[in-house]
Amino acid sequence: MSAGYTEADTVRQPSLSILFPSVIPLLFLEDMKQTFSLLAMIAAVLVTSTPANAMFWQSAKVVTPRTTEVGGVAQLTFDPSKFMAYANLIHGVTPRLSLEGRLGDGGYDFYIGGFGKYALYSHNGFQFSLFGGIYNQGNAYVEFAPMGTFDLGRIDFTFGPDFAFSLGDRMSLSSFNLGFAVPYERRFSFFGELDIKLSHIPSSILAGMRARF
Repeated sequence: MSAGYTEADTVRQPSLSILFPSVIPLLFLEDMKQTFSLLAMIAAVLVTSTPANAMFWQSAKVVTPRTTEVGGVAQLTFDPSKFMAYANLIHGVTPRLSLEGRLGDGGYDFYIGGFGKYALYSHNGFQFSLFGGIYNQGNAYVEFAPMGTFDLGRIDFTFGPDFAFSLGDRMSLSSFNLGFAVPYERRFSFFGELDIKLSHIPSSILAGMRARF
């Protein structure tokens, strides 16, 4: 045995075979905890950014040609309870066709979309139209809705199903919507809407107003 080296020194030497098996599992567990925490945060973001849409905001009536309407809409969703605010612009193109642009932001992802509405039938205070377009709210969707409106004098009552078909990796959406609109003088109108969940979308209530130019 060499000078300066005793048998006691061999006892104090840490053994690699003892050290590493005890440290490596601890490091692995810590990494796994951080990984699961990150995945949980990502999942929470994906859940809370679920689209808050499919919405009418209007009756089946088409805007008069060369007339523009500008409006604002407030939406409150249920389960989860979140608030969104929107602005929209509608322009009458022909006696049967109007075009619309929408922007929105709030408790869900930023919303932007472009839509059209085409009147198919009108008789004795009842109008039937097809509404559709494309929008993005964390994912691209194609929206389609057949809608009917009864003109009850001072109140328009609107109803119909609304479908939003996903163009990405999220689920398609559907709801059944009930709404009313009340004109004020000749330039303004107020409206409300109840969107009842059919699949993969929270139910919600909406209220807003539009000004005509």
